[in-house]
Amino acid sequence: MQGGTAMKNTLIALLSACIGSPGLAQETPADEEGLAEAEGDEGLIESADEPGGALVGVGLAFAKATGDLGDDIGLGIGGDVWGGYEIRTGSVGLIPRLKVGYENFLEKNGDGASMITVYPGFLVAVHVGKVVPWTGLGLGLGSLATDFRGGGTDRNNEFGIEWSVGLNYELGDIAAVGGFFAYDAIFTPAHASKVILLGASTQFRF
Repeated sequence: MQGGTAMKNTLIALLSACIGSPGLAQETPADEEGLAEAEGDEGLIESADEPGGALVGVGLAFAKATGDLGDDIGLGIGGDVWGGYEIRTGSVGLIPRLKVGYENFLEKNGDGASMITVYPGFLVAVHVGKVVPWTGLGLGLGSLATDFRGGGTDRNNEFGIEWSVGLNYELGDIAAVGGFFAYDAIFTPAHASKVILLGASTQFRF
């Protein structure tokens, strides 16, 4: 009997020690909160690395020719459309895109002029909350046409380059609005036709 009582006391002591051990203690609310925060951080990291998706943009701008071309051409107005796909890495997005633009000018002597551009290129965007600054470069074809009052058109199709910078504000997950500045140069045989664009744009994500 005494041996059985001693064994019973020993088992009770071991069980009490196991229940009081830190390794087997129940999780406290603070522990559960820490685990939830860690899981939340992992979700943010995964979502930040997800592709941004397909994008379509439309812009309207005032145009001003500079240099030698600015002596003959006055102010103009134009627009552009583009499509691309954003590849996200953290807060930075790389957007390969194809952009088509058109500007129409009134020449100072009464003639008219227009410019068409087709630029494959890319944008680099940085997502800071809903604010997205970006910059881009395009290389492709530029076509400058002059329509004379007396009849006839002089058209030059040459290599063109465009550098642009802008700032967008995201309206939810689908749309964004913003403004941009662009500098176009079309290298005709006689000279480089340079145009400054200042406008507003909107884009949609799919």
